[in-house]
Amino acid sequence: MSYVMYLISILLISSDYFRFALNIPFMDRISVGISLVVFLYCVLIKRRKFKVLSFGFLSLLIAYYSFIVFYSLVKGNSIPAVVYGTVKISTFLFFMPLFSVLTSSELKSAVRIFVNVSIVYLSFNLFVMCLQIIFGDSIVSLFGMPAEMYNSTMKSGRPMGLYGNLPALSLSAVCLYVLIDGFFPELCQYKLKKIILLTTIILSTSKIAILILAMYFLFKYLKIKGVLKLVYIVVLFSSLVAYALNNELFVDKFVQLGRIISLGDNFYAADLTLVDWRFYCYVLAIQIFFDNPLGLGLATWGDFSSTLNSNITHNYTLVNMSDSAYSHLFVEQGVFVFLYLFVIMYPCLKKKDRRVLFFPAIAFVSFISTMGFSDTTWPAIYAFCLSSILFSHQLRFRSREGVHNSPSTQQVKHHYKHVRQCR
Repeated sequence: MSYVMYLISILLISSDYFRFALNIPFMDRISVGISLVVFLYCVLIKRRKFKVLSFGFLSLLIAYYSFIVFYSLVKGNSIPAVVYGTVKISTFLFFMPLFSVLTSSELKSAVRIFVNVSIVYLSFNLFVMCLQIIFGDSIVSLFGMPAEMYNSTMKSGRPMGLYGNLPALSLSAVCLYVLIDGFFPELCQYKLKKIILLTTIILSTSKIAILILAMYFLFKYLKIKGVLKLVYIVVLFSSLVAYALNNELFVDKFVQLGRIISLGDNFYAADLTLVDWRFYCYVLAIQIFFDNPLGLGLATWGDFSSTLNSNITHNYTLVNMSDSAYSHLFVEQGVFVFLYLFVIMYPCLKKKDRRVLFFPAIAFVSFISTMGFSDTTWPAIYAFCLSSILFSHQLRFRSREGVHNSPSTQQVKHHYKHVRQCR
């Protein structure tokens, strides 16, 4: 099992390098495929029983996917495109089958292998990022990465090392940080691991990743009472405002948004060389949503799946990369996007551990300015982290009705004592 986990981990964390340097896409999908093969092997050959998070969650999944797929097909969208679109919105479920058949020791071993492989890879990537800052973007070509990708204004001056997509780097690091800091503290015996992840996030200059990390620290220290808590919130908020106001890219976003709003009814006449594409897609998505409150159906607008759909009939500007998951989701699913967001959150609510709720928060905040689960690399890493947490036995006794004097409760107390020591 450990050899398989090493393979899955390597393919997951390095999939962006395969995509941009070696022109071999979908290595993260291959890792998911391997995990499904392992699941089938455990169930069919080893006769293991798989765990279900809750029958309520299973019923909710069946109801949601039955409706959204049926609705999309009724709207006339092509079957291959709808299938692909369904797979993309299901990314957060990818590793649940694997973790549903692992024993407690196997789960911990899987997480340990994944974290260690990721830290080694991100450590080398951080080294390349530092070289990039010192010697310029062309240095990445020595490692097989296309230096010309930094000719884009979105990537210029933003070191990514062996990654070609900024969220793939920054949000992967965020997911890993939350995983080891909040749930598997035994893996952070060496604080260097967390320093590597924090440095990666900061050097990436990803605003959405920094915002999520700031929210995590605020969430983590909410238990602080009195003046200290107020001071922490004020300092955090002031730092974010100061960063935003002194960041030309951030300020320019508001200038471009103002240009779009000022166009009013002449929205379609917007010069896309002068306005931010993401904001343009948001405004267009709002218009489409009001015209079609039930949505256009899967694989019609917003991501790559729309390029597979030969039956698109709407007359709106066809977008296959909206750069914002919310605009994509609202156009395709309409009001039913709220049900989709609830589906993502539901198993975390059932876990009855408020720490787990931060993983839906990572997704929901990232949807603002990334392609969300239609993005590359980080969604699969997110799915791995989420699944390992939801099936982790160490969270089993965190229910509010927990028995206070049971041996399992004592184990939880010992676990939290270890958490504080580790931090």
